Amino acid sequence: MKFLMIYPRFKYPTGDPPIGPLILLAYLRREIQGLEFRFFDATFDPSLEKIAKLLDDFQPDITGIYCNTLMYEHVLLIANMAKKRNSFVVVGGPHATVRPDTLLDKSSIDAVVIGEGEKPLAHVVKHFSDLDAIKQNPAVLLRGTTKPIEQSQLDLVPDLDSLPFPAYDLLDMDKYFQNWFQMDVVSPRLKGTNILASRGCPFHCSFCQPTLDRLFGKKIRIRSPENVILELKFLKSRYGINSFIFADDTPTAFKEWMVKFSKILIAEKLDLLWGCNTRISLLDEETMKAMKQAGFRRLMVGVESGSQRVLDDIYKKGIKLGEVPVYFATAKKLGLKIFAYFMMGAPTETEAEIKRTINLAFSLPIDEATFSITTPLPGTNLELFMKEHDYHISPQFSGYDYYSSASFSQLISPFKIKLFQKQAFLKFYLHPRRWPFIFHAINSKNGIQRSYLKLKRLVNL
Repeated sequence: MKFLMIYPRFKYPTGDPPIGPLILLAYLRREIQGLEFRFFDATFDPSLEKIAKLLDDFQPDITGIYCNTLMYEHVLLIANMAKKRNSFVVVGGPHATVRPDTLLDKSSIDAVVIGEGEKPLAHVVKHFSDLDAIKQNPAVLLRGTTKPIEQSQLDLVPDLDSLPFPAYDLLDMDKYFQNWFQMDVVSPRLKGTNILASRGCPFHCSFCQPTLDRLFGKKIRIRSPENVILELKFLKSRYGINSFIFADDTPTAFKEWMVKFSKILIAEKLDLLWGCNTRISLLDEETMKAMKQAGFRRLMVGVESGSQRVLDDIYKKGIKLGEVPVYFATAKKLGLKIFAYFMMGAPTETEAEIKRTINLAFSLPIDEATFSITTPLPGTNLELFMKEHDYHISPQFSGYDYYSSASFSQLISPFKIKLFQKQAFLKFYLHPRRWPFIFHAINSKNGIQRSYLKLKRLVNL
C-alpha cells in the first residue's frame, strides 16, 4: 500500500517545521507494517507541478492533505489532482475539523479526519477500500456526511508519551535550520527548532476557542518532562541543535511540570537556550528564575490590545492591562528577551483604541512584537460574535490572512487597518534601542534571508 502526505504551505515560508504531520507519519510508519509512503513539504518548494509529478511517479493508493484555512484553496487543487489519478483523498487539520462541510461537499475528497489525526488516519489507511469499515471510527467523516461529531467522539491519544518523535528524517532539516529565526533576538548564531510538549489550552480567548477544544478535547494533555528531554537529546545528537522553542499554546499552564523539566534539563547538561509562550501573570518570578537557570531566554506573551474593553468584550482574554508592565519588568529584571503579540482591527474597535495598542507596544520594555490583523477564523467564538452582530465576513477563505488583510466589514476600512499595522511595525522597530538587534540579525549567517522571510510574513511584502 502506498500513502502520500502533502503539507501545502505555499505562503509564508518559515523555519518552523510541520511537527503535526511529522508525528502522524512517524505514527503510521510504526503502526502499519509494509506501508510505503512519501511526504511532500511545500514550504520551500511551493510547486503544484512537482506534486503532480510525484502523484504520477509514486501513484499513491491514499493521499493525505493537511489543511488550515489559509491553505484551503491549494488543498482543493491538490485534491483534484490526486482524485484524477484515482487516489483515495483524505484531509485533516484545523480547517477540516471546524469546517468539514467545506470539504465533504467536494467530489475530489473522500474523507475528512476530525480532531487529532493519529488514530483515525491509521484507521483510514488500514481500511480505505472498505467504506463500511471506515465508518466505524466516528472521527472520520465520509464524503456527503452532514452530521457533525461530538467531542466525545474524538479519537484522541490519551498518553502523549506513547507517540513516536516526529519523523524529522523526512524533512530537509538544514533548510529549516537556515530559516529558523525564533531565537535570533537572543543570538542569530543559534541553531534550533520547535518542539511540542502538550495538546490543548485551558483558556477561552475568542480568537482561538472552541477550535482548540474541537481539535484536542477539553482535557489538556502533556508529555512527561523525561520524554521531552529524550527528544531534545535526539535533536542535539542528530542535528547539533543548541536552541529550541516550545511551540505549544500555553505550556506554562503546568507550573510544576515546567520546574521539573528545568531541573532535568540542568541535570542532563544539554546546554540549550530556549523560549516558550505564556500568559500575563501565569509565570511567577520564582518559576522564571528556575527556567532561566535551565537556559530559558525568550518569553512570548499575548497582550493583544491596549484597550481593556476590547480585551474583555471582544477577545475574552482574561488579563488586565495594569498587570502587563509589572510582569514585563520582572522578566526584564531576570534578563529575559520578550516577544509580545498584538492585534488590531477587532469588531467595534476604534482608531483611538488601535493607537493605544501601538503606543502600549512602544512603551513596554519588550524586544520584539508582531501586529496581526484580527481575523475571525472559522469555528471560533469571534466568528460567531461577528455573525450574530451581522458583520460581513469574507466568503473566500483566502481572505482569512491575519498577516495582511481584513476579511470582514468593521468601523475602520481594511486599507486603514493595514496602514495602522505598518505604522506599528515602523514605530516599534525603527526605535534606536532595537537597532543593535536588527544589525546583528542581518549580519549573521543567513541573516538577510531570515530577516526577509520574517519581514515578508509581518508586512506581507
